[in-house]
Amino acid sequence: MPVIIIVVLLGIGGYFYFKIAGPPAVSAQLVVDAGLVEMKSGDTWKTVATGQILAQSDTVRTAPGARASIILFESSIIRLDENTEVTLKDLIADKAGTKVTVEQASGRTWSKVLKLSGIEEYNVQTPTTVASVRGTGFGFYLGDDGKIYVKLLEGTLDAYTYSMETGELVRIDEAQIDEGQMITVDLDLTVIAGDLVTDDWVTENQEKDDAFIEEQLQDLLSRMSDVIAMGKSQYGVTDEQIEDSVRCWLRGECDIPPEMPQWVIDMAIRN
Repeated sequence: MPVIIIVVLLGIGGYFYFKIAGPPAVSAQLVVDAGLVEMKSGDTWKTVATGQILAQSDTVRTAPGARASIILFESSIIRLDENTEVTLKDLIADKAGTKVTVEQASGRTWSKVLKLSGIEEYNVQTPTTVASVRGTGFGFYLGDDGKIYVKLLEGTLDAYTYSMETGELVRIDEAQIDEGQMITVDLDLTVIAGDLVTDDWVTENQEKDDAFIEEQLQDLLSRMSDVIAMGKSQYGVTDEQIEDSVRCWLRGECDIPPEMPQWVIDMAIRN
C-alpha cells in the first residue's frame, strides 16, 4: 500500500516537476549546535556560526564541549561530537552521480544518509580505514585506545583497511555488516565484526534521526502540496496514508519500483 500511494502521487505530478524540484540544493551547510566550532578553508582557521556554507576540501572542528552538524544537500546529515575534526574530501554532484567522502581525523561522528538527498556513494574514512554505506545511519569513532569503531544502526555497510605501498592501495582486511552490528578496527588493522553495542551517542542520534526524518517529511509534503491535493481528489487517499507512505520511503523501508521514470524520482530528490 505505501509504495502504491507513492507511485500514484508522483506519477500524476509531471507538469508540477519544475515547481517541486526547485533550485539545486546547497551541497553542505553548517549548524553550530553548541560551543566553539571552527572551519579551515585553505590554510586559515576561523570561528564559524550556523548557516556557514561549506565547500569541497573545507575542514570543520569542534572544541571541547562543542557540537556541530553538517547538512548535506539539504536532506542528509553528519553530526560532530566535541573534539572532532572532519574534512569534506569529496562533495560532488554531477551527471555521473552524487558522491560524498568525509575524512575524519579525530573524535566521533554520526551520519544519517537519506535517499532523498540523491547521494549514491557515501564514505567516511581515515588514513587507514574506509566505511562505505548507502541510505543508512551509523556512528564512526576514533577511540582513545587507537582503535576505530563503526556502529551501524540501519542499512548495510562495507569497511576495509588499507595501506599505500609504492603509491598503490593495498587492502589489509575487510568486512560487510548489516543493521544492528558493528565493526572494530584493531591496532594491526584487522577488521572484527560483531553485535552492536549501544551507548548514549547511538541512542541520542537515533532520536535526532527520527526528528530529522519528520522535518524532511514535512518539507517534501510542502513541495508536493499541489500533487497531493490532486491525488487526494482523484484517488481518495488520506493525509495519514500519504504521510505514512512517504515516511516509509524516507526511512528506507519502502523502495520506489525500478520501472518508475527517472524524472519522477528527480522530482522528489533535492539535488
